[in-house]
Amino acid sequence: MLPLIPEDEEIAIATADGANDTRRHHTAIIARGADEVTPIRWNVRACKKDCPEAWARNEILRATAHLGRALWKR
Repeated sequence: MLPLIPEDEEIAIATADGANDTRRHHTAIIARGADEVTPIRWNVRACKKDCPEAWARNEILRATAHLGRALWKR
């Protein structure tokens, strides 16, 4: 859905479901300067790459592990 929003329109928060937990999705959201609310897949492992999309995904993983999946979704 992100490509349907014009480039000149500002996006504050982007939400998606776990199916969008991909590197391409995280990169597109970071490029638009939006905050992200996308749950990680249930069998995810931390990314070893040192790039913005890996950092964002690993932060979601840490928050989910710390808070628990049910609380993080709220």
